[in-house]
Amino acid sequence: MLDPKPGDRIYDPACGTGGFIVIAFNYVSEKLRQKHKLKWKNKNKPTEEEEKKLFDEIHETGYSIFGTDFNSNLVKAAQMNMIMNNDGRGGLYSVNSLKDPNSWPKEVKNTVRKHGLCNGKSTLRS
Repeated sequence: MLDPKPGDRIYDPACGTGGFIVIAFNYVSEKLRQKHKLKWKNKNKPTEEEEKKLFDEIHETGYSIFGTDFNSNLVKAAQMNMIMNNDGRGGLYSVNSLKDPNSWPKEVKNTVRKHGLCNGKSTLRS
């Protein structure tokens, strides 16, 4: 993925310890900061309302970033990495991304369905 933007869904099918996901989250968050900074009355310090609006948008960004890995210990490490780097909500799951998504746990399938992460060739069944 090149130049991800706010609102883009980002999925790493072999997330390991979450390095790509953390960098992607920080990259998109910085784009949001720059966008908001242009609108601030005082370019050096936002008002409380401006700061809250930025925080809310960055918070939402965490819900559009997903990762899977076969190794459950790596998923735990990725979750900790996300928490240590300003986001703890990312959808990180321990599944084998090489297998048919219909074999994945229901929670993961629901997330994939809800956020439109299918490539159009796969039909997920409940």
